[in-house]
Amino acid sequence: MWVAVSLVLIVGLGFFLGYWGRLQKIGEPGVKIVRRDVHLMPQKIGKNDTLESLKIIATNSVDLPESVLNYRSGELPLQALVYDTLPKDTTFGQRMYQAPDGLRIQNTVVLMGADRTSIHKPEFCLVGSGWQILKSEEVVIPMLRPIRYNLPAMRMTIRQERQVAGKREVIEGVYVFWFVSGDKLTARHRERMWWMARDLITRGELQRWAYVIAFAIGNPGETGQTDALYERLSRFVQASVPEYQLVPAVGSATAALQ
Repeated sequence: MWVAVSLVLIVGLGFFLGYWGRLQKIGEPGVKIVRRDVHLMPQKIGKNDTLESLKIIATNSVDLPESVLNYRSGELPLQALVYDTLPKDTTFGQRMYQAPDGLRIQNTVVLMGADRTSIHKPEFCLVGSGWQILKSEEVVIPMLRPIRYNLPAMRMTIRQERQVAGKREVIEGVYVFWFVSGDKLTARHRERMWWMARDLITRGELQRWAYVIAFAIGNPGETGQTDALYERLSRFVQASVPEYQLVPAVGSATAALQ
């Protein structure tokens, strides 16, 4: 019974946010936006294809840095399924970073516009992409810039099995994410939804939330390495986030390290 009641409340909240959000002003984002082309990943990549030859689907992007620590990066074009599914006022930032030892970290930011459906519950996308969630836990990443504060995040340990050349192969990874608006941070999807509804009612403002992801996988066939992956992801987040995330701002009363 309680499950049914909860589902009704969630669906009702969704309809309310959709209706009320169309009537209200939209808040400021918690990430930097710049004029930068976003490209669409083709269904088949030809040997002569370059980033510049791909279709441009947007001219604004979240301002992810080109280099972080000793990682170098390149823009990661947007998949057609993502582009076709999400509202067209969604703003993206997506880069693939690679360390000298070959470790790759995908950093993605999905920023909603006036349509709240730009952001979905992360578990849906992972499971839909063939990943099994082994463990989910809330963590805190201590940040030093622009001031000292605790960044709340969700850490998911994930696994995928696939067939390669007729053989079963297992890969494990770590998926870290959080949500940020113009004045708030949270690792919890439900808390983000509650805050959004509250501000619509009390302030007449639709918060412009961003969904931030840092994702890395280990070497195929190697298991039990996820703690080491998480440590490297944490250091990457500490170095990269101050370059594009605006919250917390210097002098914020909520930003003190706890």
